[in-house]
Amino acid sequence: DYTVAATLDTAHAGTVDGAVEIRYTNASPDTLRRLWLHLEQNLYRRGSLGAARFPDAARRVARGLAPGAAGGHVLRDVTVDGRPVAWTVDDTR
Repeated sequence: DYTVAATLDTAHAGTVDGAVEIRYTNASPDTLRRLWLHLEQNLYRRGSLGAARFPDAARRVARGLAPGAAGGHVLRDVTVDGRPVAWTVDDTR
């Protein structure tokens, strides 16, 4: 299950700020040591592998971004059961 709370910043077109709560129940007898999230929106982010491989598509995406916009997801924190945990963004280029 998940819950999304988001707001559109009309002063900075193309900027959405929000929070996502993901509730996952591990039905396996094994301990869940990692959780992997695939952030599709980062494909054409400036400096990304997708932007390098598909420069025409990346330019089209960039034209729609507000000045200074990242062009993808920006993670600020990750918590488990309300407690901050260490996290890593791996190969979001």
